[in-house]
Amino acid sequence: MTPETEEEFGDDPVLIGKGDVGISGGYMNILFKQNLPSKTKHRISLVRPQDDNALYAEDGYIHLELRYNNYGDQTGVRKPGAVSYNLNSLNVTSETKGIKLKLNSEVNGEVELTFNLEHSGENLEKAGGDLDLSKM
Repeated sequence: MTPETEEEFGDDPVLIGKGDVGISGGYMNILFKQNLPSKTKHRISLVRPQDDNALYAEDGYIHLELRYNNYGDQTGVRKPGAVSYNLNSLNVTSETKGIKLKLNSEVNGEVELTFNLEHSGENLEKAGGDLDLSKM
C-alpha cells in the first residue's frame, strides 16, 4: 500500500469478534460482521504498508493491515462474512518473529494483533531453511 492507494483500500471500522482472526495452514482467516451495502460492494483487503521495511528490520515482525472500505454504502443489516488470505508470498526468514496485524475495529478503535511464529529446528531442516507459516 502506498499513500496514493491508501484511500482506495479505505480504513472504515470493521466488526470482528475476539478470536475471529487466526493463521492456519499458511492462510490468515478472518470472520467478520458486514453491514450490508445497498448498491456498492464493500472491499476488505490485507495490505502491507509501503514503509514496512524499516519496521520489519526494527522489531522482527512482518507488519500487515486489514483495510475495509464500505464506500459509505450501508443498510444497517448485518450478515457474517469470511475471508482467507494466502501468506505464502511473505518473505519469512529464520529471523522473523511473526506477524503483526493492524485493523480499525468497530468496537475497540485501532488495534494491533500479534501472531508469533513458533520456531522449530525440525521444521527448518525439513524446509531447507524456510519456515512453515502453518506453525503460527
